[in-house]
Parts: sequence; C-alpha cells; structure tokens
Amino acid sequence: MLAVVGLVVAQRFTKLRQSEAAARSASLSKSAFLANMSHEIRTPMHAVIGLTDLALQNELRPRTRDYLTKIASSSRSLLRIVNDILDFSKIEVGKLTLESADFLLQDIFDRLADTFRVQVADKSLELILWSSPECYDHLIGDALRLEQILLNLIGNAIKFTDSGEIEVKVTTSETSGAGTMLQFSVRDTGIGISSEQAGRIFEPFTQADDLTAHSFGGTGLGLSISKELVAMMGGQLWLESEPQQGSTFYFTTTLRRNPELTVANRVLPEAIATIKILVVDDNEPARQALRHKFSLLGLAATAVASGRAALEALQQACEQQQPYQLVLVDWLMPAMDGATTIRHIVTTIPYEQLPKIVMLTSFGLGDN
Repeated sequence: MLAVVGLVVAQRFTKLRQSEAAARSASLSKSAFLANMSHEIRTPMHAVIGLTDLALQNELRPRTRDYLTKIASSSRSLLRIVNDILDFSKIEVGKLTLESADFLLQDIFDRLADTFRVQVADKSLELILWSSPECYDHLIGDALRLEQILLNLIGNAIKFTDSGEIEVKVTTSETSGAGTMLQFSVRDTGIGISSEQAGRIFEPFTQADDLTAHSFGGTGLGLSISKELVAMMGGQLWLESEPQQGSTFYFTTTLRRNPELTVANRVLPEAIATIKILVVDDNEPARQALRHKFSLLGLAATAVASGRAALEALQQACEQQQPYQLVLVDWLMPAMDGATTIRHIVTTIPYEQLPKIVMLTSFGLGDN
C-alpha cells in the first residue's frame, strides 16, 4: 500500500516538475519573442524620431511644424510603451540586470530638464530640480535606470497636474563607508488620489481608475517597473497623496561613491563657490530663473534690476575689496541698456577688478 502511495506521489511530483519546466520554457519563449519584436519595432521608431527631429530644424510653415512636433511626441510615447513592455517581460523572467558605472546626479538633472522643457512650458508649470550639496559626489550605479525611474515619476506628475509646480528633491538619508543612501521625492500640485487607489497603483497594468486611464492614457506599467527597479537598487518606493491635494512619490536607493573623484569634485565646488556673480535684468522672472540655475550648481548670485543698480553694486564690491568675477547683463533694458551698462562698467571699474561680462539677449549669448 505504501509503495503504491509513494508511486502516485512520485508521478504527481514528476508531472508538477514537467509543468513547471513547460511554464518556464513558455515564459522564456515569450520573453525572447518580445525582445525580438521590441527590437524590430524600436529600429524604425528611432528612424522616425531622428528624421522628424532633423525635419524640425528646417524652415517650416506653422501647420507643418505643428504636425511634425506631434509626430515626434507620439513617436517617443510609443517608444516608451515598447520599452516598458520589454522591461516588464525581463522582470517577469528575472533577466533584467543593473549596470555599474560612474556618474553625476547633476548630469541626470540636466537631461531631465531638457526632456520635459516643452511639456512643462505647454502647461505653464514650473519644474524644480534640487539636490543637497552632499549629492554632488561622483556616484557608482546604473544611471540609466535611475533616470528611467525619475522619467516615469516626473512624467506622471506632469500628466496629472494642470497648474502649479513639479518639485524633485534629492537628499542624503544615510552614509556608511563607500555607500550612500539617497532619498528622492517627486512632488506635484495635481489631482492626487485616494488611499484606496494608492494601494493598487503599483500593480502592473493598473491606473487609479478607468476614467483616469481614458482621460490620461498610458499602459499602467511605469510605476510597477519603477518599483521593481528601486527594489533592485536596494530601496523602497512609496506614495503620499490626497484627492485634489497633489501627490508625492518617494524612493530610496543605495549607491556607492567614487572616493577619488568625490574628493576632486568637492575641491572644485569649494573653489567655484567663491565666485561672485551679478545678474542684471529688468525682468523679475528672468532674474529668478538665472539665480535658480546658478543655485543648482552650488553658486549664489546677486540680482539687480537695472544698469545703474549694477554699477553701484560693482563699485561697492570693489571698495570692499570683494569684486565680482562674473556679470550677466540683459541687452534690452529701459533707461540704460545692456551695451551702455557694459561701457560704463569697463570705464569705471579698475582693470584689475574688472569682471568677466556676458551679455544676454533673446537671440543668444554674446561675450564681451
């Protein structure tokens, strides 16, 4: 009797193992098929995007430019969907791996600002990217996947925000040995979601509700993939939100530091931080934007609204033996324009205390 029972159990165990092997084989086949298909789709998509970008560099009629801009935007959206599907498939079969290379967080921020410049401008939103000084170190990790997480989170924030701002902050939450734990937050002033919806938003192919899916589009894969990537980086991803009160996504990740480049990098910001910068522009938003740009580089800039105020600030700084090293002057200003201001600076400030002067125009930059 026991022999018969043992035989039955053995047969069932064998069938179970055969079923598991078949399922695993099917999953691998599906993954290989998706990888193949994604390659076949992405190759022509890259061509469409590249040729569209080249076409947009030419003189075009407004309607033609509008069509091409929308083609480029739609092509990039389709490419992101293809990439999401491929990543999800790799995660399913455990084939997604992380790279390890040296990078700077500021480089990621620069690319994010370029990527979302048009989208935030179209919706009159402000995109703020800020990191604490401790995050200026050279880090070692997968910069591409880290950027992918931020692209997903910022893209969602813009999608669900009609007015206000998107703020991305990075701080150091813990440092030990050569490792640094960073905490990222992506805050928006958008529609927010309920706690019930937040509980299932990280599930694959899931959005807050059917109405959201129809109104805003998307596959519902971005957050699921981002959560998996964060886990692979040794961190956690979570959400704090209330309906009509905006949302904040947080995630942590542990990255190694490059000690040699970190020391050199810290010496360089300390040297740069001593540079005194003066911004001269009669437009308040322009002054604010320039000061913000410098702050991202760890630099503090003084801003004045006229050429006369600039002369007074420069002369006072020279008298105190703390001259400015760099002055940015707007070309078009009332009363005393940029060219006149520069002439006065050159003729009134002692040569040995004369700053480097850059004239700002709506057409580009001119160096004097």
